[in-house]
Amino acid sequence: MRRQLPSTPIRFRPDEPWVLPQNAADVWFTTSDGVRLHGWFLTSNKRSPVATVIYFHGNAGNLSHVAWVGRNLASAGFDVLLFDYRGYGRSAGETDGETGLNKDGDAAYEYVVDRRGVRPERLVLYGQSLGTTVAADVASRRACGALILESGLSSAASMAAVVLPWLPRKAYVV
Repeated sequence: MRRQLPSTPIRFRPDEPWVLPQNAADVWFTTSDGVRLHGWFLTSNKRSPVATVIYFHGNAGNLSHVAWVGRNLASAGFDVLLFDYRGYGRSAGETDGETGLNKDGDAAYEYVVDRRGVRPERLVLYGQSLGTTVAADVASRRACGALILESGLSSAASMAAVVLPWLPRKAYVV
C-alpha cells in the first residue's frame, strides 16, 4: 500500500495569464523517474545572495499562488527556487503520494546544487504545510544549511484524520 497524502493540485490553465515575477526565470528539471517539473528561479537583488532557498509549497495551489513568497525572499537577499510538484501547475505527471513528492523534492535539490552550483551549506529548505513533509524528507537524507517548517504536518495519517474524519482509521494508517 502506498502512503497517500491528501492533495488538491491546481494545474496551469492556458486561458489564464502566466506572469513571471521580476528577476525570475522559467526553469525545468526532471525527477529520477522521468517526470518533468517546472519552476521559477528568482535571483536576489544583492550582488552576493545571503543563501538560496528551495520553497516547497503547500497543497491546493501552484507556484503562481506563492510568487509573493519568492518576491519577498528575493528582496531580502535570497535566491529562490519555487517549483511545482508533479501534477501541479505546468509540471508533468500526476500526483502519486509521498514517494512521488519526495522524488520531486530530490529533483529540486539536485537542480539547485548540481545545475546552479549552490553549496549545500548555503541552501535553505523551506516547507509550508504539505511542503513540510517533502522538505523534511530531503533534509533527512541530504546536507543543507537550514530547514524551515511552517504549519507542518506531523504525519500523513494525522492529516488524513483531519481531512477525512469519516474514513475508518485503519484505512489510511500504514
